[in-house]
Amino acid sequence: MPGKLEAYRKKRDFAKTPEPSGKKEIKKEAVLAYVVQKHAASHLHWDFRLEMDGALKSWAVPKGPSLDPEDKRLAVHVEDHPLEYGSFEGIIPQEEYGGGTVMLWDTGYWEPEGDPHKSYEKGRLDFALYGKRLKGKWHLVRMRRGGAKENWLLIKGDDGFAERGRGTAAIEKYQKSAASGRGMEGIAKMGATHSSHEASGKVSPIDPRPNAINAVPYQRRRSQIRQKNASIAEPPPEFIAPHGLREDKPAKEVERESEVPVRYSMPKKTSVEGVTITNPEKALYPGVGVTKIELAEYFAFIADAMLPHVARRPISLLRCPDGIEKNCIFQRHPSLGMSDDIKAVPIVINEDRDYLMINDARGLLALAQMAVLEIHTWGTTVDAIDAPDRMVFDLDPDESVSFARVKDAAREVRDRLLDLGLESFVLATGGKGLHVAVPLKPKYGWDTVKEFSHLLVKRMARDTPGSYTVSMRKADRGGKIYLDYLRNGKGASFISPYSPRAKEGAPVAAPLDWDELRRIRDARPYTIRTIVPRVNRGKTPWNEIAKLKQTIRI
Repeated sequence: MPGKLEAYRKKRDFAKTPEPSGKKEIKKEAVLAYVVQKHAASHLHWDFRLEMDGALKSWAVPKGPSLDPEDKRLAVHVEDHPLEYGSFEGIIPQEEYGGGTVMLWDTGYWEPEGDPHKSYEKGRLDFALYGKRLKGKWHLVRMRRGGAKENWLLIKGDDGFAERGRGTAAIEKYQKSAASGRGMEGIAKMGATHSSHEASGKVSPIDPRPNAINAVPYQRRRSQIRQKNASIAEPPPEFIAPHGLREDKPAKEVERESEVPVRYSMPKKTSVEGVTITNPEKALYPGVGVTKIELAEYFAFIADAMLPHVARRPISLLRCPDGIEKNCIFQRHPSLGMSDDIKAVPIVINEDRDYLMINDARGLLALAQMAVLEIHTWGTTVDAIDAPDRMVFDLDPDESVSFARVKDAAREVRDRLLDLGLESFVLATGGKGLHVAVPLKPKYGWDTVKEFSHLLVKRMARDTPGSYTVSMRKADRGGKIYLDYLRNGKGASFISPYSPRAKEGAPVAAPLDWDELRRIRDARPYTIRTIVPRVNRGKTPWNEIAKLKQTIRI
């Protein structure tokens, strides 16, 4: 380790610079740290760092990381930095090496593909990032070897976190520190500081696995999620930029960011928008590494889009406190110790019982704390409990049925509804099938709405008996699509738009435009991570559903 940091220490006078000397002993952790620091030295650039062999391998990226797989960003290899540098954010004196403002722009951890030592020697590192802002597959490719500084290329992998044609989206969007929430000017005014973990030299993770909540840009985020935990940062290297990029010229491009988790041991509890989340590192979807804190951050982000479909409606919950691979619990009624942000609503069905309801984003976060992985809603609000305002058709295919047939069935339901003067909306459920939802004036009772939906699907099954069935019996469903109208009875529920599903891969129930239907290949086109960029771009197809005031004809 001393040898690794020799070049780093020779360039710095630690009596003048607040940068760490790297002499503190850092406890070995199970994951490898990753950090990006935005550095306004003689030229603005981004310092990209990966933990390897007890130090941070470092590259200076003049234009910053790009989210477009077609972009090949120059990354100049510089000296190793100490792990301790991961908690540094502040000002390096101008007379010192790399003098200028340093922002902790992104933190998290990384996972190499194969042996990272062999890959590094060969000049090609393939890896996954689990950062607060950068996520998914990435590549570092060496252009040539030799000389004081090696030139590499930093390239985004072609996956769900890529944004073709919008490579600068991340650095343009994320203008504030991932640790302190300050901008470059704010950091400059405050002066050089270390994170709150300076004493230990550690960086506390916000999430030990991709948040892709983010794992994507959060431009329309309901409010900036503040994490009290610090992250890792590092020093500003001077670099030689070849191919026409000179140190006496300022970088012309500045980019934006995306979001992800961090390294080192997680705290036993943290908070998201004031709601306490215990065991934040608990893996709820072990196969893809989605943790409890990521679920909470997802609910915080998606609240604006999701609450119109959930708030003040009776809800049923699927809780998976130990993750999807263990036993999950279906819950419709209040239990002891439940948060005050989850309300009890008395409803009479066969008997008078209390059911569940939430009012706001704090309620969603309280559900995250309970490890709720599915939220099912009724087709009515608690303000008019016996007058449904939403009718839903659940198209549930037999395993032998192609998804193309399910899409055709959804279009047929839509067309039959249009013939009756009713507009409808389509939902990819995140499971096997599709939902077709019809907004209604809360005028008629449950029995009327249920009978109306029954008549419509019964005609479909009569007209094409080889394709559809309205029978619940499994024996009657072979090769057919079950047209489930029973979701429209009092006490029945259906998956809420934007709800996660307790299924491998962390899919979500995704509202779609009808013209999007032809492009999706299955009922799981989006996950808890990949839905975020879509919503972030303002793609929320069901926005008009509450504005339609329709009445069924009886």
